[in-house]
Amino acid sequence: MSRILLLFCFIMPSLVLSQAVRPAGTMSTTMRNGAQVNMLGVAPGGRLVTEENTKGSPFLNEDFVPGSLYLGEELAVAKIYLKYNAHKDYFLAKIDPLHGDEEAQGVTKTLNMKVKMNNDLYVALPNAENRYDIQYYQVIIEGAQMSLLKKNTKLFKEGYRATTHLTRDVPSTYSDRAIYYLRDTEGNFFEIPKSSKKTYALFKNHIKEVAATAKKYKLNTKNEADLARLVSYYNRL
Repeated sequence: MSRILLLFCFIMPSLVLSQAVRPAGTMSTTMRNGAQVNMLGVAPGGRLVTEENTKGSPFLNEDFVPGSLYLGEELAVAKIYLKYNAHKDYFLAKIDPLHGDEEAQGVTKTLNMKVKMNNDLYVALPNAENRYDIQYYQVIIEGAQMSLLKKNTKLFKEGYRATTHLTRDVPSTYSDRAIYYLRDTEGNFFEIPKSSKKTYALFKNHIKEVAATAKKYKLNTKNEADLARLVSYYNRL
């Protein structure tokens, strides 16, 4: 139990309104009326961010699913229920699936921690853009020479009120975005470019073989499954 307490910390309700984890019993008529009043009180062209008018979700999966936590290779928590906030890059967890969402806690992010969620594996690694930060990456292929990682994100675009009676309110939206990286045994990240030729160039010492294999089997480097096949092939060379 002490290990669980070390891994969990409460997520404070400092997120934007549409994502705040509310205490039990707060989904009342008064709260919804309050949100409606705030919405109507926004000046033309002003910001409009409420739960009622936001399209999409910050979570990669809406429901809590079975999972487990590892500190390095050591199993820390065998059975918990998780969902991933791809906008803020954290996992929410609860021990009992019957508990309400308001009882969920945030998983403390530590370097090299692994999170298994259904058939997906995530690992906490240094940010590809900023080594002083830690981010979760989904492991698509874990190889002896090169691993294929996927950074799942949710982009938030803030809505606004109509400026005239001829225009309409624009709701806030969350949209999916994924960036793929190769990571070598020394921990270096290489973002997968849009160009196939530039992608082949990342497979040092075996550029011709990788390019020939992609051409032979008509593999598209913009397709996750095809990219995974190329990385697996490279790791066998």
